[in-house]
Amino acid sequence: MSFSPHPPSNGLIGHRGLAALAPENTLSSFLLAAKYGLEWIEFDLRLTQDNNLVIFHDETLNRTTNHQGKLAQCTTAKVKSLDAGSWFSPEFKNEPIPFFTEILPKLLNLNIYLNIELKLSSKPTIIEQNTLAQIFLKTLKTHWPKQKPWQLISCAHWPLLMDLRAHIADLPLGFLSNNCNASIIRHLKTIPNAAFHCYFKALTEPMIAHLKVQQIPFLAYTVNNLDIANSLLKSGAFAIFSDFPLK
Repeated sequence: MSFSPHPPSNGLIGHRGLAALAPENTLSSFLLAAKYGLEWIEFDLRLTQDNNLVIFHDETLNRTTNHQGKLAQCTTAKVKSLDAGSWFSPEFKNEPIPFFTEILPKLLNLNIYLNIELKLSSKPTIIEQNTLAQIFLKTLKTHWPKQKPWQLISCAHWPLLMDLRAHIADLPLGFLSNNCNASIIRHLKTIPNAAFHCYFKALTEPMIAHLKVQQIPFLAYTVNNLDIANSLLKSGAFAIFSDFPLK
């Protein structure tokens, strides 16, 4: 099976919306990406203590909210009370952390392709992996429009992606890694409808050539330099993730 998503026409995916111009992983950031004409956005999903999916990147709240501690130890009510915008700029004071099911209709109305990255703790247990997989699958089957194609689901924890694929056979998957080597490429070659999401500095010319020979789509993160972005796209990258509307 070939890779089902179509690449963005300008090669750009808005990283956590447009994270250089608005607080990352917020509705404001997603709306700004749409305003700048981006066709794709990427964002992260984590579970609250009471197993609700929220759009949030870090394991802890410290960097991007007015609260300390781990997101996974916060209830839905607590998360709803947090300010996820003031850290970025006073303009975004009281920007909420989005809840996935609540914001999904707004995202779909933007008519932007979604790359949803699933996040686990730094040392996930099997129980944590299974819980996130089960809740995410249930959420998709309940809330995803039946007439709309599945979007790209990515994760750095590869067993979680294979768990999802066992339940939804045509789900496009993105396998994340900070490294690129022949062993990784051999493994990815065996997985249908999949792409490789890699730290851009690991995508050396020999590795890019190997990926192209094996016909594995590759996406590079996170590129905020126009020359590097153009070089990667010319070398055959499916897309690059950027905090800026580079083009």
